[in-house]
Amino acid sequence: MVQASEKKNVQIAPAPGTSKPCSKCKWGRKDSRDSMKGFCVGYKTKGGTPWVRKIKDFENTTCGKYEEGIPGIVNTVPLPDDETGGKINI
Repeated sequence: MVQASEKKNVQIAPAPGTSKPCSKCKWGRKDSRDSMKGFCVGYKTKGGTPWVRKIKDFENTTCGKYEEGIPGIVNTVPLPDDETGGKINI
């Protein structure tokens, strides 16, 4: 069992000019409403469900979990004012 102090906390962070942007990561999902934004689905909760993180600058953000691949597109994105409680299709 890994102690809490031994766990690495991977932070998604802005990195202007990075060669490993979220837009080229297989864990990235483009926002169909705004191509400069996206989502990261590379992390899971303890229950095994994807933990979706919003990425404000999809071209200049990266993290330690970067894996090159083809990002998908998010077709439905819930907004704070959505009354239906929309879901994210991944």
